[in-house]
Amino acid sequence: MEATQNDPTVPAPAVSAPAAATVAGETTPIRVPLKVKLSLLITALVVLTVALVGLFLLRQQQQSLTAEMTKRGLTMAENFAAGAKTPLLTNDDLTLGVLVTDAMKDPDVAYVIVADHDGRVLAHSDPRATVKSVVERPKGLEPLKNRLLVQSYTAAQGRIIDFAVPLVYSGIPVGALYLGFSEEAIARALAPARVTAASAVAAAALINTVVRRKSGKRIYSGSSATSVASAASIARSSGSVTVPRNAAVGSSPMTPSANFDALRILIASRRPTFI
Repeated sequence: MEATQNDPTVPAPAVSAPAAATVAGETTPIRVPLKVKLSLLITALVVLTVALVGLFLLRQQQQSLTAEMTKRGLTMAENFAAGAKTPLLTNDDLTLGVLVTDAMKDPDVAYVIVADHDGRVLAHSDPRATVKSVVERPKGLEPLKNRLLVQSYTAAQGRIIDFAVPLVYSGIPVGALYLGFSEEAIARALAPARVTAASAVAAAALINTVVRRKSGKRIYSGSSATSVASAASIARSSGSVTVPRNAAVGSSPMTPSANFDALRILIASRRPTFI
């Protein structure tokens, strides 16, 4: 036994190809079938299309709600300005305070400020604001001159639509009105729509996956029957297996060796093609 192990003439045991590849540290690259690639591509395109359509519809709805809120804010600001001119001229601060309180009953109104022609506060929706102090405007907003301004900015409570209205009496500027509308109502209105859009994207991906799997199973079953018939035909033509033409594959007239040959031919004909 020892002489056999030390004899250089005795060939070493052969190492199989997978074992050699493992020893060499090489890894076999994973190849994804073309069918899987196409399925993933179609699913991605469907999801992307549904997402883009959903975003477009959400954008359209947001613009529509913003335009509606802007129109309502303009109407409210003009009506408030018309009612505030007389109390402003008569220095009736109590009436101005009542007007501000009534305006703040609207849940979408963020603030209301009435100032004189020098820019000093006469009435403010914030009780902490000091009367006769200079109105502090958010940075980035254009200063009010002789025309109505509608501007938007971001505050701590969210997006605000600011309406600045000059108060003019008989062509003489007597003050200014600043009214802010919060866009929080728009965000609340769009929240269910966003959830619906996300659900539609997920449903589209799920439905596409299910349809692709079912269609793939139908194609696979059809190809299986064709492969069985082809294997039997090849076996007959080769002459190595005797298969009756009216007998099904795997029936009793076939011997075990014939069954093995037919199975080998069937596996070879159904071998998947990778790219």
